[in-house]
Amino acid sequence: MYPSSLNDFRVEKDSLSAYLDCFHFDISLFAYWNQGEVRKLRNLLLGDIKIAFATQGSCRITTAEQAHEVGPGDMVILPPYTLHNVDFTTDGDVESFEFHISITPAHAQQWFIDNLKDQIFFPGVITPELRERIMEIYGQTRANTQGSYLLTKHILTELLLRALVYTEQPRKKSPHRRLDSQEKVAMAFLHYVDEHYRENLRTQDICRALNLSASHLSRCLQKMVGMTATQYITHYKLLRAQDLLKTGERNIQEVSDYLGFSSVYYFSRLFKQHFRETPSSFMKRHLPKTDHEP
Repeated sequence: MYPSSLNDFRVEKDSLSAYLDCFHFDISLFAYWNQGEVRKLRNLLLGDIKIAFATQGSCRITTAEQAHEVGPGDMVILPPYTLHNVDFTTDGDVESFEFHISITPAHAQQWFIDNLKDQIFFPGVITPELRERIMEIYGQTRANTQGSYLLTKHILTELLLRALVYTEQPRKKSPHRRLDSQEKVAMAFLHYVDEHYRENLRTQDICRALNLSASHLSRCLQKMVGMTATQYITHYKLLRAQDLLKTGERNIQEVSDYLGFSSVYYFSRLFKQHFRETPSSFMKRHLPKTDHEP
């Protein structure tokens, strides 16, 4: 016997589900780490969104503006191009999982980041049951089990959903970290590169724009970034190049010109030195396959 009305059982999209349904997520990395002897990771900079959480032990994740102690059940979401450090604060091993993802199209990715409301730390959002499911799916992914990528995307969607629900709850904003004078100089440089990365950036021009001496900027960057100005500019531009090459909307020459490199030969040489593959092989790995045969 059917119920009196099937309308009582119809399913409709709620607003948050409809919002998440607008995005296309690409997973470039799903990793499990067990930190034993290595206790510090410095100056990490990624072109992808990074989602990380510990399953055992604790660590301290520090960005230019915030610092958070992350333990089991806590999650961190770092926007692209967020320079950060990780200190493992537990004496024993620290076990953690990490996703690197991108959202297409590019404007949608920024839309999603904006809706996190500058929140990067989401304490207690991962239950023990969810951790068990993630560990199980990670094992299937490593074994290349059929359907494991789709299961991973489902877990990813759940993590992002929990983050968005957390941002909707009333709470105080995370306190910003106080920067010393050298860190403020380094941050001014990082912001300048972020705003002008398409130009042919030279250290002397940036120093002139920020009213700094090259030697003072160098000392500040070594303290906060651990790189020279030229090294950071090159690293940042090449991460941007990866983003552009993934879409396939520009060819290699156009990407080189767009990012202000002096020549496509110079760009390709730097790209291969940095990522150990040519721009063309990188594009081939990331562009959608046209063959849909099973």
